[in-house]
Amino acid sequence: MTGGEREGPVVVAEFRSTFRHAVGGPDKTIFRSAAAHDPRRVRIVPLYLVPEGDPVPGVRALAEEAGVEPVLVPDRDRLGLRACGALAAALRDHGCHILHTHDFKTDFVGYRLAGARSGLRLMATAHGWSRPEEWKLRFYNWVDGKVLARFPLVVAVSRSVADRLAGAGVNPSRITVIPNGVDLDRWSRAAIPAGRPPGLPETPRVIGMVARLSGDKDLDTLLEAFGRVAERRDDVGLAVVGDGPERGRLESLAARHPHAGRIAVLGHRTDVLGLTASFSVAVLSTRAEGMPNAVLEAMALERPVVASRVGGVPELVEHERHGLLTPPGDAEALAAALLRLLDDPGEASRLARAARARVEERFSFAARLRRLETLYEERMGKITRTDSGSRASASHGGAGGRSEG
Repeated sequence: MTGGEREGPVVVAEFRSTFRHAVGGPDKTIFRSAAAHDPRRVRIVPLYLVPEGDPVPGVRALAEEAGVEPVLVPDRDRLGLRACGALAAALRDHGCHILHTHDFKTDFVGYRLAGARSGLRLMATAHGWSRPEEWKLRFYNWVDGKVLARFPLVVAVSRSVADRLAGAGVNPSRITVIPNGVDLDRWSRAAIPAGRPPGLPETPRVIGMVARLSGDKDLDTLLEAFGRVAERRDDVGLAVVGDGPERGRLESLAARHPHAGRIAVLGHRTDVLGLTASFSVAVLSTRAEGMPNAVLEAMALERPVVASRVGGVPELVEHERHGLLTPPGDAEALAAALLRLLDDPGEASRLARAARARVEERFSFAARLRRLETLYEERMGKITRTDSGSRASASHGGAGGRSEG
């Protein structure tokens, strides 16, 4: 297909599955992209596979904020196969040219859909691959690797994810590294709303974490580290923003914590910008990560960051230059890093300013969109990939070169 054979934008179905209202970084990226792509080049259809009867308030809130209408298809079985008919109809009704999958389930279902419909291009984004302890999740990851190895194109959000994809059998020539990005106008000090957001601990200073509360997030280490901080300082509280399968366990642990009165588990919130801006230190305690949007957003707001040294985090935060990194699972090291920034506002401010400069230089959301638009057009044959094109220039990451990132 040449550029003159198709008029109008490339129509891309961003295909994602969710559980209840536990949305994460990939969902925020999908809806922001749908609202911000150049409409002359790309039109996005957010296509969501959701549990039957699920009101998905988290998805709807993101869609409403972005001014985008998602297509919600009820999911009636574990593998999503009974939804294939409805999904195929949605793709046809919206005139989709590309099916872009974003997680294990949609990778599997998307591969089957693309095989059944002639002319539908297929690609995936790997937001991060965890190393789960649960045998069932390890099996899912193994299957996902086999499925993605058959994809013509896989976008990795970091070089570390790209390396893991290559190790799982994905041909490195089919892997493109496109890091997540942040909207520098929206996530800026000038955009911070006035007033203190509701629900935060009633302490002068707050350590805050924004995350999808999945098994990859190391909540036990976070609470243990906060306990050490709270013993040293009585002016600090902890706020955890987000939802997910681990929320109930986190609430139970927080209720039994020696400093329970200073811990707030806030669940899904739509005022994340104001909450993040209220953090004295933004923290990410995790065992696996692709390219965390929450850390990008905190850096853009000039909030000092402490994060686990895993996955793509070191590609984003250089230790002692843009923030502090600690070994995963090390509560003592995490507490020491948090106390270091709380005790030294000068250093915290220096790191925060450098972090903002870092995202301005390397992680602009607008630049990410332009690279994706070029990639979509390449997939449709509307432009010819060259050595200086987005795919060629991005494929240098590690070996080619999933968790939510």
